[in-house]
Amino acid sequence: MKKLHYLKINNFKVFGEEVTIDLDQPAVLIGPNNSGKTAIIQAITLWSLGLKTWFKHKGASKAKRHISTGINRLNIIQAPIPETRYFWKNAAIRQGNSPILMSIEIGLEFDGGINPCGLVFKYQSAEVIYCYPDETTRNTDGLIEYATKLNVELLYPMSGIETEEPLLQMGRINVLLGQGQTAHVLRNLCYIITENDTANQTKDWGKVTALMKKLFGIQLEKPTLYETRGSINLKYIPEHYRSRYPLDRLIRNICKHLLKFRKSASTALARIKN
Repeated sequence: MKKLHYLKINNFKVFGEEVTIDLDQPAVLIGPNNSGKTAIIQAITLWSLGLKTWFKHKGASKAKRHISTGINRLNIIQAPIPETRYFWKNAAIRQGNSPILMSIEIGLEFDGGINPCGLVFKYQSAEVIYCYPDETTRNTDGLIEYATKLNVELLYPMSGIETEEPLLQMGRINVLLGQGQTAHVLRNLCYIITENDTANQTKDWGKVTALMKKLFGIQLEKPTLYETRGSINLKYIPEHYRSRYPLDRLIRNICKHLLKFRKSASTALARIKN
């Protein structure tokens, strides 16, 4: 079911005046560099974080006027910035003595129709922004609670996997994911899955290995912790082989195949042109 129908942004990053973006299923964003593709996705993640934070702290309030809640810059891991003012277009947070408000609204499939679910943001300091749902959103019974149950994740492209990966705390993993350094936490994420399986009697690691075998024809082994080095080891076995190889070699092999494909495609294209 299509859950998100449109995104409406005002004063967020490269978007100054209000702009509405239709969200299809799937939605593909195409445009030149610095045109706002990443900002659109970051807006959705900030909207989700803001709603969940507000509902957790203020959702039970019966106040007639809006009550805002604060979000610390360091908790906005999907969109890392040095100061919160950089969320605003041209970092402009005031016009004269009046604050410039930033708003993010998403059209949600809810209660048999498309309902606007909007959040308003106000600059507080270099480290904190305030947010609160707009009046229409607050007056739609059950909408905010429903929106907080939607999972929104921003996954950056993966590149540059290291030969060794230290064991990291969850907070550091979230920061690196927010910075787009997904390759630096890949083994940690795998290790967390296996640890959760052990603790909760689940079988999520089996789903991961089945998918890897289907996509790449490899058997991914269970990650192990080298306590003496404080690092995580993760190996794989290629199909029709018995030898085990470290994970970074798999990435290099995939890249080699992609480069070969690119070279073959270029050669074929040259023959067609000639």
